[in-house]
Order: sequence, then structure tokens, then C-alpha cells
Amino acid sequence: MKKLLSTLIMAGVLVGCASTPATPSAMPSLLVMANTKKTNEALSPDTYVDGVGMLHFKDYHDKVVYQDKIYLLDSYVIPLEQPFYIHVRTADGTPIMPDTATKVATDYIAPKGCTEPLVRRADLDKSTNDKSEWIIGVAC
Repeated sequence: MKKLLSTLIMAGVLVGCASTPATPSAMPSLLVMANTKKTNEALSPDTYVDGVGMLHFKDYHDKVVYQDKIYLLDSYVIPLEQPFYIHVRTADGTPIMPDTATKVATDYIAPKGCTEPLVRRADLDKSTNDKSEWIIGVAC
């Protein structure tokens, strides 16, 4: 699994999947920040998720409708490691219940990035104080 994950990460880096986060400028994120001092090294983090350097998978950005609400989703990884860190927020910036953020994140990542059974990593979950953004941890 680690070999597959590292191969996928390197492939993403080589074809340009890793890029700056797709955070709309009108709604800056409190949990996800662009690395303004990115180097040209292949695995230099392009994003900081809650202060930890990570790679953003641009191809994993998505807009999902769940229970009549639009959710914006992005995936991040620490280079050459598991798990995925899924950034979940609503398009209108309203608070999200933890179980809703988890459901949206796991349903979103399972078909895209899971080659093994999905394992929740609730120990990695974070949210803003107003609960309008969540980071949901998932290994698979």
C-alpha cells in the first residue's frame, strides 16, 4: 500500500496534480493555507493543513450536493504517507454537523482514492470554531 501511495503521489507531482488549494478567494480558509515559500523540490508542500505541510490533489477537488446543500471538497496528503485529509466546507459558509462532514468526506474519497477498505481516522479531525470547515481523516 505504501508503495502504491508513493507511486500515486509521485505521479501526481510529475503530472502537476499537486497545486495550490482551490479555495475561493471570497471565502479564505482558516484550516488550509497556501505555502508561499514553496521550493522546486518534488515533494515540497504546496499547502499547510492546520499547520502541517501537505500536497493538494487538484484533481480531487469536487462540488457535491448532499441534503440540498452544496459542499466543496479537497484532498490533501503528507508526502509518502497515509491518510487522506479531506477538507469539507459548504459553499455558503454555514456550519456543518460532524456526522454530515464525515459522511460527505467518506462518500467522496472512497471511489477516488481507496484501494483498501476505508478506515476512519477521527483522531485527525479538526474544525474551525464556527464549524463551517472540517478536516476529516481517512485511511484506505
